[in-house]
Amino acid sequence: MVIEQPGYMARHEHHILSGGDLAGTGKSLLDVARDAGADFDVSYPEASYINPGTGAVVIPRVEKGKYRGQPQNVFVVRKDNGATVGLHSHKYPRTDGYKPVLRTAETLFPKCASTLTLFGEGEKVVFGQNIGKTVDLGGGDVLKPMLYWTSSLNGQWTTAVYNVMNRLFCQNQLIGMEPIISVRHTVNHDHLLDMRSQILGEQVKRAEVFAEMAHILKDQAYTDAQFRELAYELVPDPEGDEPSSTALNNCARKRGAMSNAWRNERDEWGRNRWAAYNAVQGAEQHRILARGTGGRMDPNRSLQRTLDGKAQLADRAWELLLAA
Repeated sequence: MVIEQPGYMARHEHHILSGGDLAGTGKSLLDVARDAGADFDVSYPEASYINPGTGAVVIPRVEKGKYRGQPQNVFVVRKDNGATVGLHSHKYPRTDGYKPVLRTAETLFPKCASTLTLFGEGEKVVFGQNIGKTVDLGGGDVLKPMLYWTSSLNGQWTTAVYNVMNRLFCQNQLIGMEPIISVRHTVNHDHLLDMRSQILGEQVKRAEVFAEMAHILKDQAYTDAQFRELAYELVPDPEGDEPSSTALNNCARKRGAMSNAWRNERDEWGRNRWAAYNAVQGAEQHRILARGTGGRMDPNRSLQRTLDGKAQLADRAWELLLAA
């Protein structure tokens, strides 16, 4: 069956419609979303296909139960440009695009917008808010506490909120692996989001605790030999009697990225555990997760993979460095 998509436009998975150039605007999220084209309205037309034998347009419908007669599937279509940004069952709740999420975030932290990025034609969105005060760890090593919100219209992401510490020196984004809250796209989505998001005010205090831990790590010395051991613990050689050369090279490439980042960190900030953590985090964000086809580095690929739960090295390094 070939699904016919109304107003279909060619899509590029990592094409950015608008993004980091909006950082530091000081505007409300609603203003930033409007400037980025993320405040679009959506419609939910019935999904159809063309019968290959007759050429007729067919709309499959539910045959039994309380939904009898309704279309089996619906598209999510942008009203401003006709782009199809989702395909769902008939039970999918009709939401007002990204506006409910944006309004909730703006109510909690008004006029704190920092960034907003749309992926593809608007299938997914990430936006950030500055919360709390910036923290200077000394020598210009400054951390800015943030929240990252994610949502989608294609079902790939729930609406979720993540803790982020933005390190201004290198633009490392220290993103927590697990979301603070996560809300599935059900009929109760907007209500549950409003209810669960009330705990987000506590994140300002959590950011302060993170900064205190960073201070502690920065005061603890760390040697080149210790970092080599850390890199091998995070990325050991593959198991088995005869691992493939591809697997061996992949592990060596990751450790090499971390070692290069460590040399940069230690030369700038000294040999300490905080530098070791940022070496792992920076290598993972800027080199390992960003690596695409042909070795091309794509920062938005890194962001998507991080939010998909693929960033595990930095979290593990944080645990090991704090435990030692």
